Amino acid sequence: MAAFIDFRDRVIRKLTPMEKYFKFSHDNNFNLSVYCVTVATKCPLQLEIVLTTLQHLYRKLPNLRVCVEEDEDGELFLCGMKEEKISLHWRPSPEGYEALLAEETRKHYDVKTGPLWRVTVMPALEPSTFQDGDDSLSDVYRIMFGLHHTITDGHSSIRTCGLFLRLLDSVIEGISIDDNEQFASYAGPEYHEKLVREAKTVLGTEPEVDRMMRDDYDALAAAGGSLLTKVFLQKAENGSETLTIFSELDAATTSRLMKKIKSKKLSVHSGLSSILNEVFVEMFQEAGFLKDIYHIVSYHDVNERRYWDVEADKLFGPHVNSLRILFPIRKDRHTNFWEGARMFHKVFQERVNNKQMIYMGILDAEKFPPVRKSSEMHSYKMPCLRVYTNSNMGDVTKFFLQPDGAEYSHVKAVQIRRSTSLHPYKTNNVFAVQTFRGKLMFSFDYNTRYISTDLARNIVDKVLVHLSSYAE
Repeated sequence: MAAFIDFRDRVIRKLTPMEKYFKFSHDNNFNLSVYCVTVATKCPLQLEIVLTTLQHLYRKLPNLRVCVEEDEDGELFLCGMKEEKISLHWRPSPEGYEALLAEETRKHYDVKTGPLWRVTVMPALEPSTFQDGDDSLSDVYRIMFGLHHTITDGHSSIRTCGLFLRLLDSVIEGISIDDNEQFASYAGPEYHEKLVREAKTVLGTEPEVDRMMRDDYDALAAAGGSLLTKVFLQKAENGSETLTIFSELDAATTSRLMKKIKSKKLSVHSGLSSILNEVFVEMFQEAGFLKDIYHIVSYHDVNERRYWDVEADKLFGPHVNSLRILFPIRKDRHTNFWEGARMFHKVFQERVNNKQMIYMGILDAEKFPPVRKSSEMHSYKMPCLRVYTNSNMGDVTKFFLQPDGAEYSHVKAVQIRRSTSLHPYKTNNVFAVQTFRGKLMFSFDYNTRYISTDLARNIVDKVLVHLSSYAE
């Protein structure tokens, strides 16, 4: 009875459908995310310094202080943790970095007790490659944040990493930190639910919008599955796993590419997505899959906070959604690439502005019951399969600088990587993209059930060639 009373005292609220989905994802080994910040320092890091920093981070971010528990009826609740607990793993050797990074997208959390996040620290193998000519930066570390998707999304995660850096610099400096002053609030389901209610009202009162959304939904579903898996059929011999290839453009090429895209009156996201469309169509043609028009289905992560009627920058939690686009690419696309890119941009902006992803979620719920057990994962009929997913966070540099834009005194973030497991599900790849310190960086996460290592390397090589080509 005492334990039950303790549970009731710690209850925050019931899990939302999205949080239940991420809990299910975690239990079945997908949507496990890691953010790795490579940090150069002016003196060697000590375990006690990092632990103290993480204790402050825990106390100043409410979404880091929760766990997930069940009541006697099996209902899932978000609860406060019983006690402060920090999961810090200290690795003295730089060896095995890539394997350790991949492992972070496979390890489970003890969701009943928490924490739903963890940090691993290890030295970088070749620190001189990150010092960028600054001799005062004597040491370089990989700091990996594993973050359960039930408590965070890209918006929250990248800011959490940046806030860690701010606290680390303060701890090294010896500055007093007020743990009662919270960095952010933990946003609940009310904002998403408001968007859903509004969208349902529109579907019920505006026949033209209802018809447009259902036509869009049906067209995506009729696209016939992912061209990528049709053209490049891959059978995993020993199960499947998520593997990652990380790449970056140098600052000069990135600068030229961004200027070129903006000169064409495009968003960076639309420009990059159009280049990805180009890459995949070229690969289909080289594989002998010839058509006059290729219908490319792509997913695009969208931060729902853009639709909230409040200042949302400091509202943390899992509030990401996916916009879906079916876009035709002509076989002779080379003759007018930028005109095609402008058309993609127009379609993308229309879908963003009309909140397409909210409507798609409503229609999904009408047509497909949620997956409830792991055995259903690969037999489950998806609303539509995509050729690729573009998860683009834009320029994240400012989150790793002081509020006035200056560098910190003792630490400097020099590289950002992020990756997410996807292999148990019918997702074949994700491009996790961001710009940092003037460089375009991306991780290509791919599912070996559908994509071989050679094919993945070929995709990434082509992406890099096309990015450089369209920068000129």
